[in-house]
Amino acid sequence: MRVPPAVGLRSPTTLLDAWDAGRAAPDLARGAVVLATAAARPADDLVDLPVSELATLALRTHRETYGDGLDVVMRCESCDELLDVPLSVSDLIDDVAAPLPVSGPRRLSVDGHALEVRTPTTRDLLQATRSRDPASWILARCVVVDDGALAPDELDDAATLAVDELLEQLAAPSLSTLVAPCPQCGDRATAVLDPAALLWQSVDAHAPALLAEVAHLAVVFGWSQESVLAMSHARRAAYLELAGA
Repeated sequence: MRVPPAVGLRSPTTLLDAWDAGRAAPDLARGAVVLATAAARPADDLVDLPVSELATLALRTHRETYGDGLDVVMRCESCDELLDVPLSVSDLIDDVAAPLPVSGPRRLSVDGHALEVRTPTTRDLLQATRSRDPASWILARCVVVDDGALAPDELDDAATLAVDELLEQLAAPSLSTLVAPCPQCGDRATAVLDPAALLWQSVDAHAPALLAEVAHLAVVFGWSQESVLAMSHARRAAYLELAGA
């Protein structure tokens, strides 16, 4: 499956469509659904994308839509202070993309077994959360042993540990760890950033503001949503100023 390019969400109609679709999706899938809407692709295409590739695509789309600057609010665990940390999306892209492995499943040999391990997808994670044993579910979904002759849960402890470590390595690029000094207590505050979730949070913040603009102009001038959304951002802003918004 070819990874779609980052097309951005600058079109107000696309932004609202992505917001509608994301609100109807499970939390874990909202970023993937937003990306599918932006790329005009079926949601399944993005839900089945390896989480490491989805993270890179989410960051590129975020940069294309909202620019390179990103403010992240995090809490210091030592003193409970809230920190507003400015980030560069380009730097995050470099951090996420740098450790990406070669495309496709990874193969290794452990205790005489030939293992094929692939990166989990959003669909895998969604289904794992519904399982009584998420770790075993991921193992069964993402690992093939001896061309299917042996079930992954039949591996011994050493082989299972090796598989777990490889799965963590494959999935690690989908998350970024942010570390920042706390100005209040001097300790280091840490936060784990999920690029797909960050994209959804930005969409969820901008869409209601856009709807409020549409509602205001509709009340003042009697225009339809389609007419308002068809305007350029500059013209819509000018009419909002005239309308006293």
